[in-house]
Amino acid sequence: MNKDSRILITGATGLVGSYVARLLHQQGYRHLVATRREGSRTELLDGLEGKIEWLTGDLSDPYFSNRIVFGSDIIIHCAGFISFSSSDEDRMIAVNKEATANLVNASLASGTRHFIHVSSIAALGRTESEQTIDEHAIWERNELNSNYAISKFLGEMEVWRGYAEGLPAVIINPSTILGGGFWGTGSLEILEKVWNGLIFYTEGATGFVDVRDVAKAVLILLQQEITGRRYIVSGGNMTFRDMFGRIARGMDKKAPYLKVRPWMAELVWRGSSLVSRITGKKPFVEREVARMTQRRYTYDNERSVRDLGLEYLPLEQTISETTAAYVESMKEKRTYAVLPLAPV
Repeated sequence: MNKDSRILITGATGLVGSYVARLLHQQGYRHLVATRREGSRTELLDGLEGKIEWLTGDLSDPYFSNRIVFGSDIIIHCAGFISFSSSDEDRMIAVNKEATANLVNASLASGTRHFIHVSSIAALGRTESEQTIDEHAIWERNELNSNYAISKFLGEMEVWRGYAEGLPAVIINPSTILGGGFWGTGSLEILEKVWNGLIFYTEGATGFVDVRDVAKAVLILLQQEITGRRYIVSGGNMTFRDMFGRIARGMDKKAPYLKVRPWMAELVWRGSSLVSRITGKKPFVEREVARMTQRRYTYDNERSVRDLGLEYLPLEQTISETTAAYVESMKEKRTYAVLPLAPV
């Protein structure tokens, strides 16, 4: 891909988008354009002032999407909204599904050369059978799939619809993402909970990945111009108990020590919901999180290793560096951190 190509990155102020933008700049791509909402913080891109052309607006507005896509050679769609609160269902649909549809439609109309969609393992769905999930997973509509998962699945359907209509598109499905970013948001809430003295753990499991590996996957897809495929991007699988314990040790905190069984999880989220209604504060545990963390799902990254040659950072390194960055941020009273890019 020509390094003078106009590359539009949505969600560039967020965790994945910021690392993608920084990596592409490091690799010599000179015409980076990025979207942000009014009032979005840009600290994750400190040092790139004047290197990115910013476009401010709402991707759920089709007129804004049409305007920003016109003239862009490549679209890297990183924008998304993650929440496990039932009150955020409409917003997740607007951001994860409708905004994606707008970008797909605009890309088809303008003849975009390559559309890279950053989705989530959540879009692959979960079943009663706690199994290893790969790219061949078939979505099943059931109570195990959160509103977030549904919104990401619907967003993917818009991308595949665009591909069927002639859009050169590819999808990556990162697992739970770790790395420096805005603490207390998305998957990085894990660190905040452990720092504040999390005492509970579950025996559930899922996949985890370094945000820098997600950015590398995007770069490889851009360079190789792969389309019509999906790739699970996951550095490895780990139980929540093990993950929480490793983070706690890195923070010099006591590891969670009370095991939450399924029946206990049901009581915890209900109690948390009641307290939330009384106090007006965010629930400590959402229903979907309480149920999801009880189950063991593992994710197969073989296709990304075989086809893309992706070499993942060890999860131990990711946890160590992310935790150290969090501790340093707390000492300096900063609400974010940025990790150095990994070698490509």
